Amino acid sequence: MDNLLKQTANGFVSFCAKCNAYHLEFGNLFFRFTDDEFRHFRRYICSIDGEYYKNLNRDMRNARKIFLRMPIQGFYCALHPEELAELKRLVDFTTTEDEASLSIHLEHYSLN
Repeated sequence: MDNLLKQTANGFVSFCAKCNAYHLEFGNLFFRFTDDEFRHFRRYICSIDGEYYKNLNRDMRNARKIFLRMPIQGFYCALHPEELAELKRLVDFTTTEDEASLSIHLEHYSLN
């Protein structure tokens, strides 16, 4: 049975007890993680300084300036700052729903 842990307008995190894995859907991306992989991914996402990378890549032609390295050579997930903020909130279980509801509504965009 899949247990929903957290959800935003563009994604969710759940845990499947049967397969002992975390499932993360965000926009058109889907990830399946072991416990250790999910903890590593969560630390990685929460450590990203979006403004730094937005400025670093400002002269690139593409619209999304924040790149997440994926474990496949040459494959990146590209995000807008608002998308990164939502993804951080999605994987950060220290943020309560009350705190999330007080934040600015950032989910008014399409990831597709």
